[in-house]
Amino acid sequence: MSDSTASIRTVTAGSLTAEGAARGDVIEVRLRGSAELGSKDLLDEFLASVFAASHDRREVVVDLSELEYMNSSALKSLVTWIVRVRDLPESRRHKIRFLSNPELHWQQRSLHSLVSMWSDVIEVEEWSGASS
Repeated sequence: MSDSTASIRTVTAGSLTAEGAARGDVIEVRLRGSAELGSKDLLDEFLASVFAASHDRREVVVDLSELEYMNSSALKSLVTWIVRVRDLPESRRHKIRFLSNPELHWQQRSLHSLVSMWSDVIEVEEWSGASS
């Protein structure tokens, strides 16, 4: 893809697959499978690459529609990434939009908590099931 100026490497750890791509002024990220303790280090590295690629972008869209489970260690990786974005100067800060699966109740609880803390940075949209 010609627009990808920063590298976002696809990672697989256990049953977790994380991939991302730059498309114009948006980074699209997809997490699939299950994010558990054994995947935390690779998830941290992946989110660091997303953070590096997101400079001068308007938004990062994170598709969680196929992420069946995320334990607290992996959720902490997301929180650390969100805080890094939140700590950027406002002029450089981009939005993070999570696409959630309404059938996965852990997502509703966890993402609602994240939005309540950082609504200035993140928003959650229910995944419609339509392929994009």
